[in-house]
Amino acid sequence: METKDYLKILLDDMHSTVIATIDQNGHPVTRVIDIMYEDGNTFYFMTGRGKEFYEQLKAQKFISLTAMAIPQADDAGERTMGIRTISIRGKVEETDGHTKLLLEKNPYMYQLYPDEYALNKAAAVFRMTVGEGDYFDMSAMPAVRKDFKIGSGLETHRMRYVIGESCIGCGIIKVYLILRTDGKYRLQKNSKKFSDPCYT
Repeated sequence: METKDYLKILLDDMHSTVIATIDQNGHPVTRVIDIMYEDGNTFYFMTGRGKEFYEQLKAQKFISLTAMAIPQADDAGERTMGIRTISIRGKVEETDGHTKLLLEKNPYMYQLYPDEYALNKAAAVFRMTVGEGDYFDMSAMPAVRKDFKIGSGLETHRMRYVIGESCIGCGIIKVYLILRTDGKYRLQKNSKKFSDPCYT
């Protein structure tokens, strides 16, 4: 899949995301924000101009978000094993000229704002200009983890797993491990998210 495919999943299957910024004391702050549009290259969201979130976006110009699609299931374990998530971190900017489009794509917003003029006065639209994303799908075994990018130029910051010298060969996280003939383990090579195998 390409970036446009992950953005479509983010908009259509997840929609409501948790977005994090930093407050004036340097502490993380999160809130739920709807992703309201994607154009195949990036995504768009909005917030009220009077909110601290707006001030943080204007000052920091950077966010981290996570969204999740949970399958319909009666059993909590089944729901967990069917979860798909997308996490993205990157730079954002306020943008003009998208208010009408966002209203058309999200008609429920008319319950909050009577028209485009009122929305323009009260809220601001933001889009991500450059970012890196992570798609994780627990519905497949082994789980699928893929990277994608929005724009270019953001320094890569990946989480990596490493089998170090302290490994005792327990194989607890079997979904990520391959058993060697000598009873030791190594990480799967077929995923870019993992470091090169480290034997013990």
